[in-house]
Amino acid sequence: MLNKPTKKPQDLKNNFYIMIVDDEKDFLDSITYWFVSQGYQVEALMSGAEAIEMIRARKPGIVFLNLQMPRQEGIETLRVIKELDSRLPVVMLSAFGEEDMSVDAYKLGVNGFFDKSSNFYKAEHLINTLVRVIARQYGVSADAPVKKPAKRWFVWSLIFLVIGLGLAFSVIQRLAMPRVCFKDGACVRVEVADTEEERQRGLMYRKFLPAGQGMLFVFPQESLWGFWMKNTKIPLDIIWLDASGKVVGLARHAQPSGLAMPPVFKNDRPAKFVLETHAGFADKHHILAGDRAEIR
Repeated sequence: MLNKPTKKPQDLKNNFYIMIVDDEKDFLDSITYWFVSQGYQVEALMSGAEAIEMIRARKPGIVFLNLQMPRQEGIETLRVIKELDSRLPVVMLSAFGEEDMSVDAYKLGVNGFFDKSSNFYKAEHLINTLVRVIARQYGVSADAPVKKPAKRWFVWSLIFLVIGLGLAFSVIQRLAMPRVCFKDGACVRVEVADTEEERQRGLMYRKFLPAGQGMLFVFPQESLWGFWMKNTKIPLDIIWLDASGKVVGLARHAQPSGLAMPPVFKNDRPAKFVLETHAGFADKHHILAGDRAEIR
């Protein structure tokens, strides 16, 4: 004997929640996120057994059920759902969009089909239609299920939280960067380029360099190292340092070059390290050849 439904249309409105059962996690996550973003309550499950257990505890307003789950689980789950409550709306999810494959589902009383490649707004329209149909079965009128209004304060709080975490991460990351410090506490936080690939890439194509930051090139031995400004977008100060940290060369306000053979900036004395930072840094802090820098 079929059990009579216990859910009243008014309950459908006030306590409505959607159950979605699908073993494809990516789709399940996507459709769940969309419905939640629209203000619905959603129970997302990956197996028919979980769905049956949940329905016995608290019936949903509508069930979206994947027809193509392994071992005919979709069909078997539909059979049990209709035995528990013949009027509970069940929409079969199909990745193929072919209703011919679903004769058994029709026989068991499936209430509709939703092609998983369709726009999710179509799923919401299907929900509203089915709720009105089942309300008529009770002989009363019912509006579409009430969606909980999106809490704007929560959305904005989440946005600000993400922004805050991003800024905090950026600050922590910046504070963790090594520093090259000169006299009078003039310091530059640096990215370290100590592999051939990193040295070749350098600061090329950068359109922006935060104030007080730069790049420290670390070479395997002291030598005369040349730099050019091809594919560089911002003017730079280039400072050569020997192994002891002494300034052995300076190129102030080195400008980007679009020439096929751009000028090469070189030091006259062997250097172990080369610092690239904002143009004007050396002038601002009165850095001269022979000054010492400390890498911290």
